[in-house]
Amino acid sequence: MKASHVLYKVSNLNEAVDSFKSQGFKVDYGSKTDPHNALIYFSEGPYIELLNEAPLSGFSTLALRFLG
Repeated sequence: MKASHVLYKVSNLNEAVDSFKSQGFKVDYGSKTDPHNALIYFSEGPYIELLNEAPLSGFSTLALRFLG
């Protein structure tokens, strides 16, 4: 089995991007306007996707807990 990418959930996307960039990684935002993710590609193998925590309403949180 091979993985296409690894999800890395972050609470603040901009801070996470800055942190990875300061460590020498090339990081690209998923979109130019209001990005919710950023991508770190490598020459081989899976890439890392930094994923901003999506704000959920109280109802959505309750529904997700109910569904497991």
